[in-house]
Amino acid sequence: MSKIEAKVTVVISTYNRPDVLYVAIRSVILQTIPNWKILVIGDHCSPETEKIVSSFNDSRIQYINLPHRTGTQSGPNSVGIALAITEYIAFMNHDDVWLQDHLEYAIETLEKTKNDFFIGKCAFTHHSQLVLGNLRIPKFYFASPDNRTADMSFDKINIIFESASSWVIKTSHAKRIGYWKGSRDIHRPPLQNWIIRAWRNKTKFVFGNKITVLNISPYQPKTSKTLYSIKSLTHIYILSLLENQNSNSVRDFVEKSLEHNKEYIDIETKVLERYPKVFRKILINKITKSICKYTGLDSFEIFYTLVGLEKGRHMKQLSIDRTGDPLPEKMDIKKIIDAVNSDTGH
Repeated sequence: MSKIEAKVTVVISTYNRPDVLYVAIRSVILQTIPNWKILVIGDHCSPETEKIVSSFNDSRIQYINLPHRTGTQSGPNSVGIALAITEYIAFMNHDDVWLQDHLEYAIETLEKTKNDFFIGKCAFTHHSQLVLGNLRIPKFYFASPDNRTADMSFDKINIIFESASSWVIKTSHAKRIGYWKGSRDIHRPPLQNWIIRAWRNKTKFVFGNKITVLNISPYQPKTSKTLYSIKSLTHIYILSLLENQNSNSVRDFVEKSLEHNKEYIDIETKVLERYPKVFRKILINKITKSICKYTGLDSFEIFYTLVGLEKGRHMKQLSIDRTGDPLPEKMDIKKIIDAVNSDTGH
């Protein structure tokens, strides 16, 4: 059989969760289109990660381990942008899962609408889950809203653009937007910062209206020290669905779960209620949004810097809870990319 030229580079960022990484890779292999390649970018992972990647024995899958840890998906995703030479880039977190038609739907939508950046519809699980034997059946409680627009990246909560696993973008535009900022460089989450920069760069967005991505929060027993220290029985269950049912059947399962758990849907209001209304009106309004769009000055970043709050504070405890490791100091992404290029011959 002749070799199929890759149309999209799937950039999978990972850090020491080989069991869920296996499921993520399998969900790419199960895609309805074959013209992809995978760059698994390890954030200075242990040898077990490379063993999992090598077990697939697939020439379309390449593993690159960063010389030191960056602490978030920012480092691996930036390396992926630097190395990608295909027409499109698709980002993927190691604990997310694609339905089988994700890439086909994303690329067809981009080409039909002549846009640059596809953001798909993602369904999110709740931490409480049903038990079936030794498996855990996820409860889905929230899905990306249908009426999103690019400017919401400035004044809405981060979750409406999550997960980065739902993003497929023209490589030329990803390179124009540039590398991801590290958590130590900004107050906003890196994902939101990158979306804001895409919006400011006049990137043409299109949003998916059917669920193609699953964001799975595995059940964490109280006895486990970190999330990454447990094997996810939820991912095993989801993989069994993908391998035995088509995308429409899996989507039907997810949508029924969302309907049963619809009391959790209004997550944006719940999150925004944590912040005083006066605070939101001063920092986040039509004027500050316009200023950000045309000048790049971000009232949110400026305020937190002026009051002396630490950049990346939102990720420090999250890093400990997830991995047991502290968030590293500021990364020099250009040095990391130079080191990767030297090791891989790119």
